[in-house]
Amino acid sequence: MAALQTDARLFGLDLSGLGTQWSQALHAMGQWPLFTWLKPQVPVRVLMPGGIVLAYLGKNKPLALAAAHSGAAVFEAIVLPDDLVLHQQVVLPTLPPAEAQAALALAVQSQSPFAPEHLLWVARPATAAAPGTVAHQVVLTSRPLVQAHIDATRPRLQNTGPQTPPEIWADAVNAPPFVLPGFGETRRLRRLRLGFQVNVALCLLALGLAAAAAVTPSLQLRMRALDAVAQHTQLQKEVAPVLALREGLVKAEEQLQTLADVAGTPVPAVQVLDLVTRALPDDTALLNFALNATDSPAKPPKVVLTGNTGNAAALMQKLGNQPGLRDVKALTAATKPLGADKESFSIEATLDLASIKP
Repeated sequence: MAALQTDARLFGLDLSGLGTQWSQALHAMGQWPLFTWLKPQVPVRVLMPGGIVLAYLGKNKPLALAAAHSGAAVFEAIVLPDDLVLHQQVVLPTLPPAEAQAALALAVQSQSPFAPEHLLWVARPATAAAPGTVAHQVVLTSRPLVQAHIDATRPRLQNTGPQTPPEIWADAVNAPPFVLPGFGETRRLRRLRLGFQVNVALCLLALGLAAAAAVTPSLQLRMRALDAVAQHTQLQKEVAPVLALREGLVKAEEQLQTLADVAGTPVPAVQVLDLVTRALPDDTALLNFALNATDSPAKPPKVVLTGNTGNAAALMQKLGNQPGLRDVKALTAATKPLGADKESFSIEATLDLASIKP
């Protein structure tokens, strides 16, 4: 039995990392100034190693630039002393996101002096890296050391408890602090996310109201145009019987005019037959005579002659020279049956009514 194929490929493209790449792209877009402006500034009461309490208003500012107002802070963070953290720089080759994260974790564990079950670490990209490589600034510490420092600092905490642990930060020089995962940072990040979503919703609402105000005149014009079209359609329905009567009258006048034109130039059948009879030589026998009148005065009538003659070519030439006949042509080729002494012909000629006298 053949196994099911679970390879996420489409037209030769590997789609297994599409979700991760999309998430990273959204995260990078979140750092644009336009979106950063929408992010709320959440104050955090920060406990420095020297006992200084600062109000940290965002994670994109260094601690040295934070304002010294902590009364409105809802969240608390403890900055670890320098003797409890290790700073390292890990340089890796450029890899796909999933592979790069696995390689970074392996490199950190191989360089860590702490036991794997006690290791706490966080990393972020550094600026100095050779072409084709990516540098990561890594902060390492031990979970028992962090817990001991939290217990020692707990008397100075105000807004945290067993169910709401504080955040654990590691200071960085002229850069945002490192936030160690697994402590109280999720509450602040949740608040930031909620505030960002509210700000985005308010901006979208404002844009929607502005767009509605902008398109209101156009909608009014459209409604007026639709109303005019509806009134015009209703008017057409009301005058449709009158228009039908007018159209019938115009057609009747055209038919009367056509009838008058046809009746004004009648085809003299007797004179045409006399003309043809006088034009035929003595050795010609006429078997069929047809006078085809046309439906338009602009088209003259035609006569079709069928019979037997000694010389069909000479007959056509003679008919072409006869006044009242023009455009003489053979409808079919002249034939002479076996044993016959005359040729069979079928000739068509256009009548010149002006030359035929009644």
